[in-house]
Amino acid sequence: MTPEHIPALVLRAPHGPAVVHLIIRIPEACGEAAARTLLTLKPTFGPQASPALPCCSIGFSFAGLEALGVPEAYLRLFRHQSPAYAEGAVRRSVRLGDAGPSAAQRWHPGFRQDTAHALVSWHGELEVIRNEARLLAESWRRQFGVWLPDPFEGARIGAPNKRPGEEWVHFGYRDGISEVCIDKASPRPLAADCRVHEPGALVLGSIDDAGVNLYALSQAPEKVRAFFRDSSFGILRPMAQNVQAFEEQLAPWAQKLSAALNTTVSTDFVKAKLCGRWPSGELMRPGETAPGGSLVLNLGSDGDGQGCPYGSHVRRMRAAPDRSGHVFERPLQRRSMPYGPAVWQEGPDGKPMPPDYGQARGLLGHFFCASIEQQFEHLLGQWAARPPLDFAPDDQALDPLIGPHENANAALKVPLKAGPTQYLQGFRACTTTLGTMYAWYPSRCALYTLLNNKFVPEEDEGPWL
Repeated sequence: MTPEHIPALVLRAPHGPAVVHLIIRIPEACGEAAARTLLTLKPTFGPQASPALPCCSIGFSFAGLEALGVPEAYLRLFRHQSPAYAEGAVRRSVRLGDAGPSAAQRWHPGFRQDTAHALVSWHGELEVIRNEARLLAESWRRQFGVWLPDPFEGARIGAPNKRPGEEWVHFGYRDGISEVCIDKASPRPLAADCRVHEPGALVLGSIDDAGVNLYALSQAPEKVRAFFRDSSFGILRPMAQNVQAFEEQLAPWAQKLSAALNTTVSTDFVKAKLCGRWPSGELMRPGETAPGGSLVLNLGSDGDGQGCPYGSHVRRMRAAPDRSGHVFERPLQRRSMPYGPAVWQEGPDGKPMPPDYGQARGLLGHFFCASIEQQFEHLLGQWAARPPLDFAPDDQALDPLIGPHENANAALKVPLKAGPTQYLQGFRACTTTLGTMYAWYPSRCALYTLLNNKFVPEEDEGPWL
């Protein structure tokens, strides 16, 4: 692994308070001209990106690689080693639990299988990066006669009621706490909950936590191995969030849990049970009714789920030891940003104003991993869209925050240290998927090989497996 060649977003949380994602379509037979235009961009690599400049990243769908004219031998490797990427997000959507309002046929048109070819993202000051996206879109229209979809824009929304931390999301939880770190020799990220993994957890061509390197490619020339090495898979997944529906669930559940504990608990207590962390980020520990723990997620001492239920969001997204002591971590680097204004607003007098639920809000999900199948799809499709990990027959609710809830009778099992186990029912689907794009983010070396069409000669094209 060479950190300086890895896309910056994979290694570090980006600087800047906003993001703009622009999905690009490459017209037929225009791959060479499109590559020349993309070469004018200045993507960011390595862990030491300057906070004074926007962080730019470029990813390509499998259809995008085809549109650019990538040789068949390279495409064959992707088909064999990363079938989810080769098939594309539209064809794989049912594996993620995307149905009903979230079904692929209802996604934003920019995510169509045959038009979502490249994804260019900028992080920085909103007006600066918005202008970068506008210039690229105008250049694309002039050269190719193609009108690109409006970009997806997001910005940090601050904290409610002067709570700690700058990064919060619309459901009222602190964000930016957790980070996956793979470059052990470099300074660690500032996230409180920093988890060290083998490089292969996030980048191709390196050994992962299980000691496996799917892209070792020992039969291939070094130039081919270098093409795949230090790259990563990224997923863009914007999701609309119905904040009013989410918050309307909380009060009756707070009453139910208060009665079981014979003491009054707040809606923050309910939020903590749903998420596994208190809204301010601390791990929920058995028996506590107010936050007081650590931001580091250590679930090993909560084997019965009396603090952090097995059906909670963080139990699903971060596997903890089960009752047999087995751990199956599937690390996912998260670079998401909310869009739309915060529900919590202050008036001129500095006092909270009534929430305004009438505006569009959501989360621009952006994730990185080395295996879409074993990391992203498993987390979303197997752990979020299905009953939780303890396999209790009476614990049937899907992920409380992002699950595609269709059965209002499905109950979330909430064990309590100071009272009888409770079951929360009546979940509503408060999150709707607006689209999903699977993209491959090349390393510094691979990006310029790709855009300059400097592949191995045809006579050296394999077989490499």
